[in-house]
Amino acid sequence: QAILAQASARTRRTSSILPRFATMGVQLSSLLNCANAIVGIGSAFRALQLLRQLPPGAVVPVKFGFWGEVMNSWDGRLAYLVYPCISLSIAFAPAITRLTSREPKVPNWVRDAQAFGTVMECMTGGALLATGALIAACTEQVPKIVNREQDALKPEWLTKAYLATLGGLYVTGYIWARRAAS
Repeated sequence: QAILAQASARTRRTSSILPRFATMGVQLSSLLNCANAIVGIGSAFRALQLLRQLPPGAVVPVKFGFWGEVMNSWDGRLAYLVYPCISLSIAFAPAITRLTSREPKVPNWVRDAQAFGTVMECMTGGALLATGALIAACTEQVPKIVNREQDALKPEWLTKAYLATLGGLYVTGYIWARRAAS
């Protein structure tokens, strides 16, 4: 009976926390969407400013390795426009997704589809923000690489930190979803 009483008390505490959890999740999701828009639009404007500094025959890096080294490049200064395009895609992705998507399918173990959706929106927002920050760093550093002022993305741990951030977000999202939605 003592074990049942402890389990019942734990269930009451958890159920009183979940509505606050959902409210905080919606607020966090909105905050992440605003941050994505600011980073994406700001990075796109900065890219358009930096485009003028590139020489007409520039070879623009578009793919970077684990250590930030250039893996692939495209010819022509207009190839640099890939960075503002990606930035704007990231900035407007949450709004476009909301306008065009249907009701998402949820896994069988999910009992609270709304809580699950909130967790997934937060994790998507976090991943978009991390990706937007990486693209912003690339946007700023690619002209320096083109002009041979540097040979790779700096600091050299940038891509590793990005990947670790994504991994942390996904693990956190899994744990949060399991607790909030099941």
